[in-house]
Amino acid sequence: MTSTLQPEPGGVSHAPPAGGLAERIAFFGTMAALCLACWLATAALSTPMAAMGGMTMPGGWSMSMMWMRMPGQTWTSATAAFMQMWLVMMAGMMLPVLAPMLWQQHRRQAGRRGWPRAWLTVVTGGGYFAVWAAVGLGIWMAGLPLAGLTMQHAGLARLVPFLSGVIVLLAGLAQFTRRKARLLARCHAASCHAQVTTTAAAWRQGLVHGWHCNLCCANLTLVLLVCGMMNWGVMLTVTAAIVLERWSTHTAPARGIGVLLLGAGLWLVVQAALPASAHSSSMWSVLRTKDCTA
Repeated sequence: MTSTLQPEPGGVSHAPPAGGLAERIAFFGTMAALCLACWLATAALSTPMAAMGGMTMPGGWSMSMMWMRMPGQTWTSATAAFMQMWLVMMAGMMLPVLAPMLWQQHRRQAGRRGWPRAWLTVVTGGGYFAVWAAVGLGIWMAGLPLAGLTMQHAGLARLVPFLSGVIVLLAGLAQFTRRKARLLARCHAASCHAQVTTTAAAWRQGLVHGWHCNLCCANLTLVLLVCGMMNWGVMLTVTAAIVLERWSTHTAPARGIGVLLLGAGLWLVVQAALPASAHSSSMWSVLRTKDCTA
């Protein structure tokens, strides 16, 4: 990833000491292994759910079983199952963009050795994913009653494909806003945060970075939710979009993603307006079985 570190006005640079090649390989190799493990865990957790299919809804789409309690399942166990799925999935998606920031922090701890140095990195990552866990819990708490309303009211269910297209359109427009540009700039400069030397400081840095990362990814997270959290094509596409806009220091990738989202959203809106017999495109065939709650 191209560094975005800039010198301060007085000529002082934030650049940390360079890490050795062996150390860099070990660090990013560990991150890659963790990422792969999370994707494998996501596959293991989502396969049984995918095998159950979904509930066919008015409007030509299917609601994922993820938003329903299984027979004999308590609300506590249902919440735990959702959070488990959410966290391993988000870890697989977000580790590629978190790793560079953790690497910069790791390099700043050059004076430390062994476990104390690794501990601060682990704590920062823990704080980061604690924010994603809180967001996931909020999504679950909001999604359950919304799914219930959708199952109870056929008129609302028929609107879901249209509303999904509108949300994707809005997500595309968000890519062109100044707010998005500022959030991306902050994420690119995350390695310029103050050096952490204590567990509390590492936890706070993880929380702050996780919060800003969620704000930056909010529109793409919405796309993930409305187009299919259990759909591998959607998951991998959203992951690629997040990584692309984070790893680039230019605005072109973010704007290109916006153009693609605008096109996809417009397509979904048009498809939703057509009679069910006209839904013959491959794109509709994929997205019509999305686990959508809005």
